[in-house]
Amino acid sequence: MDEAICGGFIALFRGRGDAYGSWDGGCVKSTLTPSHYANHLDSGPFIGVYPSVPVGGEIHCVWGCTDIDYDNPDEAWLLHDAFEAAGVVSWVEKTRRGYHIWVFTHNLIPASQMRRMFLAAHKVIELPAKEVNPKQEKLAVGQVGNYVRLPYPNSGGLKERVMITRDLQPIPIEVFVPQALEQRTPQDVIARIAAMYKEPTVTYTVSAPSHDMAESARRLTPLGRAIFRDGPIEGRDRSTTLTHLAHECRKASLNPEDAMSILEDADLRWGKYLIRGEVGRLELEKLLVRAYGHIQSS
Repeated sequence: MDEAICGGFIALFRGRGDAYGSWDGGCVKSTLTPSHYANHLDSGPFIGVYPSVPVGGEIHCVWGCTDIDYDNPDEAWLLHDAFEAAGVVSWVEKTRRGYHIWVFTHNLIPASQMRRMFLAAHKVIELPAKEVNPKQEKLAVGQVGNYVRLPYPNSGGLKERVMITRDLQPIPIEVFVPQALEQRTPQDVIARIAAMYKEPTVTYTVSAPSHDMAESARRLTPLGRAIFRDGPIEGRDRSTTLTHLAHECRKASLNPEDAMSILEDADLRWGKYLIRGEVGRLELEKLLVRAYGHIQSS
C-alpha cells in the first residue's frame, strides 16, 4: 500500500490509541499503531477503531458514522443528500448487510457535536437513528465506548466495506482517501447543525399494558419476536438490539405501554439499563420515544 494513502487513511479514521476492535468482535486493549492500519489495508488482521478519544475529561472524535443495517441504498443516499444540503460532505460505504454513512472533520471535536449532527440529520429526513457513532457523549473511567470496523479491508479486496458511488460502484481507495482528506467538514458547520438537535423529552407516563406479555410478544413482527426471544446477535451490542426491538414494536402497532413492557422484559434478561435503577429506566424511555416519536399520554 502506498505510504501516502495509508497515512491519509490513518488521518481520516484515527481514534483512541489504547484499544482497538477485533474483526470478529471484542475489544483488544493494546496500543493502536500505524502498523495495525497498514495490516488492515493489506491482508489483515482487519480492525475496528474506537472513535471516542478522552481529552481533559471529555470525549472527542474526528469522524462519525451511522449504520443502516439493511440493504436499502435509497435511505443511505437520502441521508447523504440531507448532509450535502447542509454543507456536510459524507461518504456512503457498502457493508456486509447494509450501509455506513461517514463524515470526517480535521481536528478533534466534542463527540456530542458529531453525534448530535447525525441525530439532527436523521430527524430531518425522518429516518430512525438506530446506530449512530460515537454512541456516547460521555464515558465513565475505564470505558472505551463502541468501535466501528474500518472500510477497505485488504484495500477493498473483500468486495464489500468500500465507499461507493450513487450507482453502487466501488470507489478505489486511491480515489477516496485524497478526496475525503480535501473535503473534510469544518467544525463550525458540524456545531451549527448539532445545535439544531433537541433530545426527545418523555412526555407520557407509562401505564398498565393493554395486553399481557405473551399477547404483546405474539403481536410482534417476525423479526421482533426473534430479537425478543434470542437477544443480541454476534457483533451487536445490547443497546442497539433494544433500539431495533423498539422499532419492531412500533411496526407491529403495539402501543407505547405494551412496547415498554416488552423492552423491560428484554432488558432484564440482557442486563443493560434496568440494573442501573431509575436512571436506567429513563434511558429505556428515551429509547422508546425515539422509536415512537413525540408521545402524549391521555
